[in-house]
Amino acid sequence: MRFGRSFQDVTWLQRGFQARLFRWVGVLVVILVVSQIMWSATRKSADPAATLKSTAEDRRVVLESNEQLPPEVVKILPEATTAAPSTPRSSITEEGLPDVSLGSPTDTVRSGTTATSGGAGPADGATTPNMLAGAGNQQSPPASVDVFAETAIDPIILRDVVDNTLGVRISEADAFYRLLSHARLLPAEYLTKAARHDLTWDNLMADPKVHRGELVEIRGDLRRLSKIQASQNSYGVVEYYEAWIFTADSSSFPWRVVTAQIDPDLKLGDQQMTPVRVAGYFFKREGYDAAGGLRVTPLLIGKRLDLVRATSVPPTDMTSFFYLAAVIGLVLLAVLAMLGSISYSDMKYQREVLMTRHESSREALESIPPVNLPSVFEQLEQISSQEIKEDLPDLDEMTSSRRNGAAP
Repeated sequence: MRFGRSFQDVTWLQRGFQARLFRWVGVLVVILVVSQIMWSATRKSADPAATLKSTAEDRRVVLESNEQLPPEVVKILPEATTAAPSTPRSSITEEGLPDVSLGSPTDTVRSGTTATSGGAGPADGATTPNMLAGAGNQQSPPASVDVFAETAIDPIILRDVVDNTLGVRISEADAFYRLLSHARLLPAEYLTKAARHDLTWDNLMADPKVHRGELVEIRGDLRRLSKIQASQNSYGVVEYYEAWIFTADSSSFPWRVVTAQIDPDLKLGDQQMTPVRVAGYFFKREGYDAAGGLRVTPLLIGKRLDLVRATSVPPTDMTSFFYLAAVIGLVLLAVLAMLGSISYSDMKYQREVLMTRHESSREALESIPPVNLPSVFEQLEQISSQEIKEDLPDLDEMTSSRRNGAAP
């Protein structure tokens, strides 16, 4: 770079300004880091999963109260105007469904199933008791098996289910455990194949009565997973798992999912970000207690919560922080490189300028003859005297001319 002989007068090249520039860059880096930390903390605090209260009250299956939630709690999102899909596979009428057992020891079974002391299962010879016990393999069912008939349920057992209540009511407990036992005894691949994928969160929230008992599969992010001890029931259910899952169509509202089994790689706890999938029966539009107040959400009852193993690891908060640190480092390196290049160019130019200068000896300077210049006052006196001489007329001539003019 070349800035001429006045390069030292350029402000931004001075060392003091460079020091201030470094300080401002440091302040900028600190601000970016603090902003990243605050953004991460804000996102965690604003995470809908954090609004789920971890109290014993909201994890109870059967509550003592059968009160209906107030109308203002039952909020259907404005965008929840998606038209309901085609007619559900499982008919809502009592005549359109096969009479199947849902795990009660006293129920009889028809439509290709046999009664057992612990529940019902397919009796076509293609499945084994281990499969009915919940082995959880994902093999395709035999072609001779009608998975829709095997997984269908009688809507009569859900006649006492009421939407918009906090938790599962006492009158709904039998249907709850009966459906959970039925899902537990079915092969997982039956549920997966028979499940619907066209029902969204909006559909179930808008028309819970129409879609009650529908087998639905969802995929989303698991935020909380808990193991719950079951209350006394007639279906041999000792414990089950409660999962809160956020899907793309549910936005910031969770699904509540109850399953009999979970993937071995899933861990219990809160504040998770684990991709999962599950096929479950839609039980009701259930109320739950959140940090922001009472809300409602679909409740699914299924067999198994499976982990979705992604091919690549999604970026986490720490990964984003490292990316930010890398960007800041690159910016700092670029600034340092620019300042170093400028400083090197300045030093090189200064050396070149100094080499072109010629130093004069003291004797040569003393040999120059002095020049005497009059002072300012002397110059003013000379100018004044010269002007007086040029401007004033002769008095003798003026007197004689007047006399001549006055004579007759």
